[in-house]
Amino acid sequence: MWLTGGFLLAAVLFAVLLSVLTAPSFGVPVRIHKRGAWHHPCGQFTKTESHGGKPGDPARHEITKLIRAVKTQINISNRYFKKEEKTISNLYHQVQNELREINYQYDWLPQKQLLWYKNVRCLDKQTRLQKVLQLFHSSLQNYSVTFAELKKHSPAEYPMTDLGKRRDVIEGITQHHNQILCEVEFMHEILNIEIPERVADDLLFKKKDKWSSDPDVTASKIQDWGVISQYKTFLKEWSSIIMKVNKNSATCKNSENSSNKRRKKPKH
Repeated sequence: MWLTGGFLLAAVLFAVLLSVLTAPSFGVPVRIHKRGAWHHPCGQFTKTESHGGKPGDPARHEITKLIRAVKTQINISNRYFKKEEKTISNLYHQVQNELREINYQYDWLPQKQLLWYKNVRCLDKQTRLQKVLQLFHSSLQNYSVTFAELKKHSPAEYPMTDLGKRRDVIEGITQHHNQILCEVEFMHEILNIEIPERVADDLLFKKKDKWSSDPDVTASKIQDWGVISQYKTFLKEWSSIIMKVNKNSATCKNSENSSNKRRKKPKH
């Protein structure tokens, strides 16, 4: 009898203790919020933390190695698009053929990046590297938020077969995209470049004339294709930029030489 009572008391005490440990603390309000992958693109445990400030002056081969890692991830993403080209075409052929590009451009997604690069290519190498990497990081974040938004949509009228293919394609794009962002963030950390401010989850979708948060099938396909087509162009442009950023531009040298010649005083 004593043993039974002892076991009963122990069970009651354990239940009470468990309820205390699992109950929320009312002293400090706790807000549980799952942050988007762009807040920790390399996972919760990153290699190092950036301390901001100006980039250091690591060996050129070290920077080249980091750049190649980014370029490799971009190439992997491009190969994924090549592999899924037929699936993507089948899913979005109607909007591809019937809509003009202006119908699905979103102003929070970067455009004409090569044109932007012309404005910074003649800066000194450290400044150029810092500006390029920070813009690339911010731009990648904007795409991360957009992909996360696309994944929320699943219109009821969408054919089940197509809905599964759509989900797989967007998930695949997102996974490869996160790998690019991880490599770019790692470059920031290694080169001690300040990481740009994280984009808020809902920052980009307040323009109802530009974006539907509850699209039907047609609107969903238009938004999907708009984001995917802009992203493919974005990757193509950044594949070119990232390989130029650590090189001295011949155009800048020629321009500088011409300026020096013009500044020389004529001989008497």
